[in-house]
Amino acid sequence: MIRSLLVVFLLGLSSLPLAAQDYIELAQLGYRYSFRTDALEGQSEGRVIEGKRINLLVPLKISEKTYLLPGVRYWQYNFNPGDNLNWYLIQLGFQTQLSEKTSWQFLPLIRSGMYEGASFGEGFQLGLLTTVNRQVNDRLMLGYGIYTNHELFGQLLTPVLAIDWQISDRWRLFGNFPMFNTLAYDLGEKWNTGLNYLGLVTSFRGKETYIERESIEFSWFLEYYITKQLVTQVRFGYPFGREFVEYDKDDKVDFSLSLIRFGDNREALATFDDVRPFVTFNLFFRIKK
Repeated sequence: MIRSLLVVFLLGLSSLPLAAQDYIELAQLGYRYSFRTDALEGQSEGRVIEGKRINLLVPLKISEKTYLLPGVRYWQYNFNPGDNLNWYLIQLGFQTQLSEKTSWQFLPLIRSGMYEGASFGEGFQLGLLTTVNRQVNDRLMLGYGIYTNHELFGQLLTPVLAIDWQISDRWRLFGNFPMFNTLAYDLGEKWNTGLNYLGLVTSFRGKETYIERESIEFSWFLEYYITKQLVTQVRFGYPFGREFVEYDKDDKVDFSLSLIRFGDNREALATFDDVRPFVTFNLFFRIKK
C-alpha cells in the first residue's frame, strides 16, 4: 500500500545528473551492504545483499555550445547465499545549448543485466533519456523529458521532470523525478548532508529466466570534501519498496509506465524481498560546472 501511494505521488512529478546540480560527477566507486532478511517460504535462511558500483563519465567539448557525454557504469549485486547480478551500461549522446536559457540533452543508453552465466547479448537492452531544460531564474532550472528502456519484461516508459532549485544559500533540491532526487544542506566549506530518494527498475537475464528489480528507497547522507574534487560519502537508508522477482524468460508485460504494469499476467518463479536497512560508502571525483 505504501509503495502504491508513493508511485502515484511521484508519477505526478518526473531529469539528469548533469543538468540538475552544480557539479559534474566524473567517477564513482561505491560499496553497499543490506542487512540480512528473514527467510521467505522455501528458503532455509535469509540473505544479505552486497553491492559494488563503478561509474565513469568523460565529457568532450566539440563546440562552444555542445558536449559529447560518453560514459560507462558497472553494478554488481552479490546475494549471500545466492547468485551475483551484474549490470553494465554504456552511455552515449550529447548536451547542447539551444539558447541562452535553454539546453537539450539526448542520451542513448546501451545496457545489459545478467546472472547464472548468461551472456551480454542475452541481457542486452536499449534505452534513451532525453530532456529539454530551461533556466527559469538564477535559482531555478526545470526540464521535461522521457526515459524509456526495453527491459527484459517489456517496454518501460517514465515521464521525467528535471529540477535544480537553490532554495536558499544552504538548501538545494535537484534530481530526476521520479527516478531520483536529492535535498542537500551545505554544512560548511567541506561538509554536506541531506536526504536522497531513489526509484529504479532494472532487469537481469539468467539462463532460462530473468529477474526484475524494483526499488523505492530513502536515505540520509553525509559527505566530506577531501579536496575540491575528491569526495567521500556515507548513506544510511531503508527501502520502502524493493524486491527481486524471478520470471520465465518469455513471460512479459504489455507495457510499463514507471512502476505501473499493464497486461501483467506473469507468474513469479521466486521472490526475494530486500526490505532491510542498508548502508553505502561512496568515493566521488567531481568538478564544478
